[in-house]
Amino acid sequence: MFRFSFLRLGRGILLMGFVGFVFLKPFPSQGEGVLEGREITISGGVDFYDKYVWRGFTLDDDPVLQPGITLSGYGLSLSFWSSWGMVGSASDEADYILEYSRQIGEVTLFLGHTFYDFPGADSSSKEYYLGISFPEVFLTPQFTFYRDYKAGKGEYYSLALSHSFSLSENVNLNIDFSTGYNRGLFIEGKGEDYQLLLSLDISLKEGVTLSPRVGYAVPSGDLKDPDDGDQVERFFTGVGISFEM
Repeated sequence: MFRFSFLRLGRGILLMGFVGFVFLKPFPSQGEGVLEGREITISGGVDFYDKYVWRGFTLDDDPVLQPGITLSGYGLSLSFWSSWGMVGSASDEADYILEYSRQIGEVTLFLGHTFYDFPGADSSSKEYYLGISFPEVFLTPQFTFYRDYKAGKGEYYSLALSHSFSLSENVNLNIDFSTGYNRGLFIEGKGEDYQLLLSLDISLKEGVTLSPRVGYAVPSGDLKDPDDGDQVERFFTGVGISFEM
C-alpha cells in the first residue's frame, strides 16, 4: 500500500511537470516559451511538517512531506497537492483541484472543486467551494464556503486574515490567522477551530523562496468532544521551499 501511494504521487507530479515543460520550455529557435507573455504561470513547492493539521483535525501526528504543483492562467488553475507520511501510510493523501477566480474591482471571487484521494485508507472524497477575498483591504480578509458531498458529508465555513512585514530586502514575516465553523464535516455534530501561523519568506533567488513556519491549532465544540471529533490543541512546525515561473 505504501509503495502504491508513492506511485500515485509520482504520476501526479510527472503529469503536472510535463504540462509545465511543454508549455513553458524555451525553444532554441525562438529563445522563449510558447506561452511567454500569455499570463500562464507554473508554481509549486515541497513542505515538511512535524505533523499534519487540517481544519482543526490532526490527520497525522508524525512527520509528513507535502509536495504540490499548480498551473495557472486566464483565471483558471489546475493543482496537484499531496501529503505523505514519513512513518506509515495511513494518512497519505493526493488532491486534484480545479479553480476559477475573477477580480472585480478590489474584490476577488473564486470557486473550485477538489477530489481527495486517500490511498492509505482506500477511500476518497469530493468537495466544491466558493469564496470572496479582499486583497486590497487591511488583513486581506477571505471568506470561503466548502461543501463535501461524499465521504465527509458536511460543510465548512472559513475566515482567513493575514498580514506581512518586510524585515529586510529578502525577508518577510507573515502572520496568518484562520477560523472555521464545521457543520458535520467528518464529525457528527458541530464545532469550530482556530489557527495561528507565523512564517518567514526568505528569497533565495528570483522565484525561489524558503519558508520556516510555526503554528498553533485549537479545536472546540464537538470537534474537541472525546465522543465525536476527539481533537486536541496542537503546536506544529515546518519548513518549505517554493518556486514560481
